[in-house]
Amino acid sequence: MDKQMRAVYRVSAKTMAILPGAQGSVIYEREQTVVHCRERPLRIIRRSCLDGGASLEGRLEAVRHKTKLARKLPIPINVEENWFAFPTSGLRDHECCWVFYHHIDTVIASHGGFCNIYFHDQQMISVKKSLYTLHRQIQRTGWVMSLFLFQ
Repeated sequence: MDKQMRAVYRVSAKTMAILPGAQGSVIYEREQTVVHCRERPLRIIRRSCLDGGASLEGRLEAVRHKTKLARKLPIPINVEENWFAFPTSGLRDHECCWVFYHHIDTVIASHGGFCNIYFHDQQMISVKKSLYTLHRQIQRTGWVMSLFLFQ
């Protein structure tokens, strides 16, 4: 597994998940790559939304408007590139992880309130969320994708 350290990270088509780390973020990318970054996950998401054409706040407002949902909203990071991610908890939660929808293969409940998220390249992350919560977030993200991509 390839490990890298960066001061700044930009979301790409290879980004599968952004997790909080001890000193910033741990990013899982396709092809067995793990990137450590000094930035917190929400800062990476904010800049990536701007790179994709709108602020995070604008994206959140658009999703709220289209869905009438209020919390843990999936985010269209870059609609043209089909990059949609969902948070595992509220945005203010320092343990919030961001998972990119199109890389998910399966989600399996583990023990102690954890779930394992397996990606298409066989990498796995473990998050402290219920299977119900993760399945709901995946469904909501699919719904948001349909609202933004197929109008």
